[in-house]
Amino acid sequence: MKHGFSIGYKYAVRQPKRTLLILIGVAIAVMLMTAVSITTQMYNSLLIKQATEQYGAWHAAYETDSFKTVELVKQHAMVEEINVLLQHDFYWVNENKKIAPTTASQQGLELTGIVLSKGQMPLSPSEMVIEDWMADILNIKSFPTQMEMNGLIYTITGTVKTRAESLRRGTSIGLTVYDLNTGLIEEGAKHSLLIRFKPKADIEEAIESLRTVPNLYATEEKDGFLHPKENTVLLRAEGKKGRDTNEVFINVLGLVISGIVLFTLFISIYNIVNISIYDRIRQFGLLRAVGLSPAQLFRMVIQETVMISLIAIPIGILAGIGISRLILVRFGFFSMSGMPLIIPIGKLLIGIIVSIASVLFSCAIPASRAAQISPIGAIRSGAGLKINESKIKSFGPFLFTNIKNPFVFPVVLSFKNLWRRKKSYIFTVITLSLSTFLLIVYSFVVKSDRARTASRIDAYPVDFMIYIDYFDYSQDEFDKDIESPDKDFIASIENIDGIRDVFAPTDWYNWNEHHTIGHIPKFLKVKIDADKVSKSYWNDYVIQENNGKMVFGSTAIGYDDKELEVLKNYLCEGSVDVELLKKEFVIFIPKYNMQISARNIPYTDLKPGDSVEISLNGKNVTATVGGLFEKLPFAPNHWINEGFMVVMHNEKLAELSENTSKYYSIYITVDENADREQIEYELGNIAGNKKGYKVSDLVNNPYKIELRKLQAQVDTAIYSVLACIAAISMLTILNTVSSNIIVRFKELGMLRATGMTGNQISTLIRCEGLFYGLTGWLAGTITGLGASYIIYRIIQRNEANVVWITPWPEILIALAVCSIGSIISTALPLSKLRRISVVENINNIEF
Repeated sequence: MKHGFSIGYKYAVRQPKRTLLILIGVAIAVMLMTAVSITTQMYNSLLIKQATEQYGAWHAAYETDSFKTVELVKQHAMVEEINVLLQHDFYWVNENKKIAPTTASQQGLELTGIVLSKGQMPLSPSEMVIEDWMADILNIKSFPTQMEMNGLIYTITGTVKTRAESLRRGTSIGLTVYDLNTGLIEEGAKHSLLIRFKPKADIEEAIESLRTVPNLYATEEKDGFLHPKENTVLLRAEGKKGRDTNEVFINVLGLVISGIVLFTLFISIYNIVNISIYDRIRQFGLLRAVGLSPAQLFRMVIQETVMISLIAIPIGILAGIGISRLILVRFGFFSMSGMPLIIPIGKLLIGIIVSIASVLFSCAIPASRAAQISPIGAIRSGAGLKINESKIKSFGPFLFTNIKNPFVFPVVLSFKNLWRRKKSYIFTVITLSLSTFLLIVYSFVVKSDRARTASRIDAYPVDFMIYIDYFDYSQDEFDKDIESPDKDFIASIENIDGIRDVFAPTDWYNWNEHHTIGHIPKFLKVKIDADKVSKSYWNDYVIQENNGKMVFGSTAIGYDDKELEVLKNYLCEGSVDVELLKKEFVIFIPKYNMQISARNIPYTDLKPGDSVEISLNGKNVTATVGGLFEKLPFAPNHWINEGFMVVMHNEKLAELSENTSKYYSIYITVDENADREQIEYELGNIAGNKKGYKVSDLVNNPYKIELRKLQAQVDTAIYSVLACIAAISMLTILNTVSSNIIVRFKELGMLRATGMTGNQISTLIRCEGLFYGLTGWLAGTITGLGASYIIYRIIQRNEANVVWITPWPEILIALAVCSIGSIISTALPLSKLRRISVVENINNIEF
């Protein structure tokens, strides 16, 4: 027969509902995979964009004082672009804020990562752009404007976007440009040389190849050798040196979602094609009888499904692009607002090929079965297709053997029917359980992480905080020029109208010690008898054994009378006697390791009244344990409720540390009806101009608001994907139930003929759908909780702070969706079943 394709087309048109189901299933699957591909690609581009804006587009930075060297590097086979920079003397705007005048070559200016915000870029050495935040401080509103710096007159032509590092260090770039073709900016001066390598160049190999270039100086020492400074954030974003952790997570999540979508698509199409074949057994028998070969029948079924899929795939791609554009670009999900939509053609082509392959594979099995149809049996009674029923017996008969209640009987019968087609039942349950599995695992991971983060915030609710950062990141050491607040400074805060309380705990570090990032400073040492310390902490890097005692490396925090009064509410054992604390060394210590979520592993067996030895800078004292706390208010920012620490009266801490303790964080609460904006303004006037001081609004914190917004966006995106997967799963239940009805037409007719009412038949079918939903929910819940617990144990084993939270709301929501959705999915098969004549179903039964 030569017209198999046209017959397939006619069948597709004659069965609009099933054609539409295949169309919807394929379109949703392709839409999700397209959206996932675009999201992962744009997230990668976002990381590169952020790294470029904050740190520049260069890969490696050297120093040179030779123009000939610049030319040699520029002509190097692996170098794509270079830029030459020279920083001049700082211009101090005030005692804490300054501008770093920097001249850059016009050639390769994009390597600096400077992004114009207002006005225009400079065109000559006498023109300059500064950062937005500095323009606000200088009250520059229009451009161009004249400004004198260090005896030179510059024309400020515009502003560039603020960089977080610049704002933190209080140093704005002041960028001017020059023509690199004219030579170096200043003869004999060491210039910074920014280098970007070609896309296919290996970074390590490229850096190694530049070692032979004369007068090219690497500036960072590592492993006893000098290396160039590397833009590690950009290199990770570009995948040239490892991968950003978030990017890896997004990519893996995308692959998992795509895999689940393809699996659910496979099951859905498999069931739909099966239904289509069962529904057309007589027609297939007639076609076989008039000359259609098994191979032609196989191709016809395949062509019919592929033809529908070829229509659905472009629809899915367009829908995925449209949704991605709306969510990512228009609504600005994941901070992608304003970015051009990136369509990864390669990934889309792979998605299309995989989708077509999945469609072909899913319809190949039922098509091969259709090719085995017996023409005589199909024409005679529609029984030309052999139905393989499971030989596994359900445990229902053991539970319901003697049940004859007419209301319970349909439920029992529906339970037994599930085991008659084992493969279809298992596939359908797996499809539905996947969405529940993902929902539970994602909810656990997210809630655990957010609870962990929330547990690290200060226990006592405050409105504002002044944080003093004593570290000079440019020199990798503590800045001795940053002064600790004094009593007058704290009193000036207390005098602000609307301030209710000011809390100022002190903290001790060895401030005279040279401190580098990654180096552990000298701690105050707390010596405790080994038999009183939990062995869980013996291998902790700040706990060491010495002469039968375990020595805890600790930070020491000093509380004044006001803070100690608050501490009373946080003690789980012991009490606070302020007058005694002023006279004697009485300390308070944490009961549990606050980095462990369960918080049921005590650090020690110490009780109030026990004694310990404290050592600081060679000075040893015996202290009494005054009490234990589970959470600590007013802990300095870098020690917030984690790690071992001791709390004592600040007068005793000053005595112990010989007055080297300092204020780290000042906590401020305000009256209920206070003018928050005015208070923040006055706090800024008091602390904003002091070096290292930063005022933060802890209630209306922009970072926290942005974080909550991002979390809501991620939740919306993930839950939307899960909803789509659940929708495809419901289509699978619909198709499975429809398939079961078609296969059991005669059986259902016999049940009707022997006295089973229409309502009982409906209950039977609804219960079958409900059992699919409940079994899928149960399987997804058990495996989801199991996977969540494995994740929890892995993180906990690595001594990371993780909190176990059972996602009960999500479990109940999944139960409701699976139950209600599965019952609704039986509505279409039931509507068809009600139109079936009893006589028509049993008139061809063979005895």
